[in-house]
Amino acid sequence: MSRFWSSVSDSVVRWRTVIPVIPFVAESKEESDVVFPSMSSDEQFTIAFSRMTRGWAVVDSFRRIGFAGIPQATRIVAHEHTTFVADLAASGKLSEIIVGVRGPEDLEKTAIWLREKLTEQAVKNASYSIDAASFVFAHSILDEGLSSFLQITSETAREFWEKRLEEKAVPLALVRAQPTDKILSSFIAKEIRKVRRNASLIDKCDLLHAICRPSGPPANPEYNFDQGRLSELDKLRHDVVHGDLLGSEIADAATKLDYLQQTWIYFFVMLHKTFGLRVDPSKFSRAQKQ
Repeated sequence: MSRFWSSVSDSVVRWRTVIPVIPFVAESKEESDVVFPSMSSDEQFTIAFSRMTRGWAVVDSFRRIGFAGIPQATRIVAHEHTTFVADLAASGKLSEIIVGVRGPEDLEKTAIWLREKLTEQAVKNASYSIDAASFVFAHSILDEGLSSFLQITSETAREFWEKRLEEKAVPLALVRAQPTDKILSSFIAKEIRKVRRNASLIDKCDLLHAICRPSGPPANPEYNFDQGRLSELDKLRHDVVHGDLLGSEIADAATKLDYLQQTWIYFFVMLHKTFGLRVDPSKFSRAQKQ
């Protein structure tokens, strides 16, 4: 693992547990048209890193506090279910709705079984929901990071975007009214906005690979960018958001979350190596206070 990758990973683990949790503020359509105004590439790079650490602070706090609270919540829910099932049994409704209850002994066994199953399912639902929400948060952090990196490349890899748009039709009136460089800048900005809003997670990864063209040994031999694996995680997020996996277990959730975080770091390090971008500590501190 490269020294830079290691330092980024260590920083994420350390900072995400101590920095203030500042909520993300959704941009309006108008505000999203202007991204990182009047900032250098290093400043944009720093803000992207700041957002990521803030985002993972949210995920980490949510998971630690959520799972830590389950034992106490289990006792509370178990007590509520005990009362609920006892009322059903006493009213005779339990015997009416459950097949096979033939006497007091069956009734008691059924009441115990139902109480335990209700509590067990409630705990599973809570645990699965923590994992599902964490996964959606983590996916959003990665997607926002990739969008920010692409925004940065509009300056550091301008020639890539110019080539991408070289077949773009330009109204003659616009050519007469504005300098070529200004027209190009406007078209690149519009293209970046379109990519940020509409491109899939995989498409954004493909664009960054095409721009940076990484070569040489991997910065972290323990991480392997796997488009197939990332596509599966992208589909998993879709299924969670649209309810197909509501109440279902996400297998190896912690491993999947770590892969999303390591993928963010992978592209962060890629931009550092390709364009020499660096995090400015003074700007990072200021971003955390905003």
